[in-house]
Amino acid sequence: MKKINELLPDFPPMGDHSQPNSGGSWQRKAIDVIHELVFGAEDGLVSILGAVAGVALATHDNQVTLLAGLSAGIPGAISMAAGTYLGAKSEIEVLMHRLLEERHQMATDPETEYAEMRQYYEQRGFTHAEIEILIGAAKRNPSFLLEEMAVHELGISPTDLVQPLQRALWMMIAYLAALVFPVGPYAIMPFHIAFVVSIAGTFLALLGIGALKTLATGCSPWRSALEMGIIATLAGGVGLLVGYLFVYLTGQGSL
Repeated sequence: MKKINELLPDFPPMGDHSQPNSGGSWQRKAIDVIHELVFGAEDGLVSILGAVAGVALATHDNQVTLLAGLSAGIPGAISMAAGTYLGAKSEIEVLMHRLLEERHQMATDPETEYAEMRQYYEQRGFTHAEIEILIGAAKRNPSFLLEEMAVHELGISPTDLVQPLQRALWMMIAYLAALVFPVGPYAIMPFHIAFVVSIAGTFLALLGIGALKTLATGCSPWRSALEMGIIATLAGGVGLLVGYLFVYLTGQGSL
């Protein structure tokens, strides 16, 4: 997706914000990747565990359970990736539209924009002399003014706009990789062993995701793992309940 200087080619460049040593940009990209990996893996584990557990309990059949897991998991991964792509793309389109509106205001009524900047810097505690230095820089470089207005007025950072396709790919990869835990055991193990391994493996995988994500968040790994464990328990419990109800109401399968 275009950055602010690419969107506004007639503005003087503010410098290359895409350099490898740009800490803020790198951190934002890392956060985006972690978000999609955690969200994709968590959703894949939780949703597929619920479906697989219910089907397994109702049928006691490895092939049927494996087919159900793959039938739910592969389209689910594609759907999640498509939703992530469209959502991120729409978000960026909205932000770009707001940037263009801000650019138009700067071109037609720059003094109002300078007044807004003065008010903003006053609220932040800058002195009059410091504010005038910043306003002078904005007058010499319109790109600087637009970036400042985008951050404090629109609440966006133009140099940190995410890549929809990359987010979608990370989401799909994480979702598909997560299928190994709830679905994989039914492809290589006898049913009764696979049933236990599927539930236990998914539960442990969610605990691991909860603990690993704290490397980026700084939160307590035990609390994060516990949250994931509770989610896994609820998902598996719902799936098992559906399986029990199916057997009870239809008389098919066995408990």
